[in-house]
Amino acid sequence: MGVLLPGTEEEQRRNTITWLGSALIGAFIFPIYISAFGMSKFLFVNIEMIGKVDFFTTLSALYPLIAGILVLWLGLNAEPMVRPLALLGVGLFPFLTSLLNKNDFLASSIREYNKETTITFLVILSLIGMYVGSKIVSVTDHAAGRSIGGVSGILFLILILLPVTGGTPVYFGLFGLLKSGARMNMPGSLMLLGIALIAIFTVYIFAAVIDILNFSYRPNSQQTAANASKMVIYSTLAIPISILVGFILAGGGFGIILTTLVKISLLLGGIIGTIVMGLLDLIDQFLPRTVKGGDLLKSV
Repeated sequence: MGVLLPGTEEEQRRNTITWLGSALIGAFIFPIYISAFGMSKFLFVNIEMIGKVDFFTTLSALYPLIAGILVLWLGLNAEPMVRPLALLGVGLFPFLTSLLNKNDFLASSIREYNKETTITFLVILSLIGMYVGSKIVSVTDHAAGRSIGGVSGILFLILILLPVTGGTPVYFGLFGLLKSGARMNMPGSLMLLGIALIAIFTVYIFAAVIDILNFSYRPNSQQTAANASKMVIYSTLAIPISILVGFILAGGGFGIILTTLVKISLLLGGIIGTIVMGLLDLIDQFLPRTVKGGDLLKSV
């Protein structure tokens, strides 16, 4: 089994969980700036939805607050053996309900549900698996990391390279932004955003290929896995920046775009971070005793 030392490593892990809980609560509170018809105001979306809509939508609005409080409590009070399963339950809850319920908890807290939401969530989960698997292989070269990363890499490639929804595959659909930008004479906005997203997803594809290749032992597996984990994390961080720049160049309102991106980043960052932390915490129980749990949290 892995080692969760009571000293600095366990403290580091608890601090990370505390930050995740705070991000979720922040997503609940954080307002969106709206400016129209000569009036400007901050709209506290989640708070204003409570009690004014149906039960499921109200619950979706409350989810970041409830999840944040639970994550904070787990970080301070839960035992190491219980904590990973509880974190995974909290983080995966909106994804699981989105597969079963049209009034899903995650998507409806940001935007109206549409048919692409399930695919989007599966892509996010596959990226989480790619990062966690690569991180484990880079630190321990453990078989669990190979399996998680490899399966997630295969799933990711299927989702973005094959027409799983019956239309144009996700990756090739991104090239449509270049054509749309040219037709609309918006070379500085949609075309730039399209180029950025194509580059980001191309990096994701390389990371997925590395994870799949690392299914079997290779002498340089740990180094390539470390590169793959960095590809995933840095590319993910580049997405909101690219979207913000693209919309600003398109002449969109800076205030509403910035506040919306911050709110979404806090929500998705808190949820995804909770799932990642739960997976690392769980897998830590099965790592060799010579590997410290905190090693999985170092750098990116």
